[in-house]
Amino acid sequence: EYFVNNAKITRSEEFASMEGFKQLLYVIDEILQPFVSSRSLPPTAFELLEKPDLYEIREPLSAFNYRVKQEELKELFQ
Repeated sequence: EYFVNNAKITRSEEFASMEGFKQLLYVIDEILQPFVSSRSLPPTAFELLEKPDLYEIREPLSAFNYRVKQEELKELFQ
C-alpha cells in the first residue's frame, strides 16, 4: 500500500505517447488539500523547525530542531 499524505493510492495506470514519453496516473481515495500559507513570504527552514504546527506539518521535528540548536547550526537554516 502506498499513501500520498492521508490518501491511499487505489489504482495506477501507465501511458506512453507516440514519441515514447511515459506518464503515470495515480488514483487516490481522498482529495488532497493544498498548503496555503498565511504569510506572503515563504518561511525559512528554521521557522519550519521552530513552529511546524503553524505550517500544518504534523511530523515530529523536535529532535532535529534540538540537534540544530545543540550543534549551533541555526544560521544554516535561515
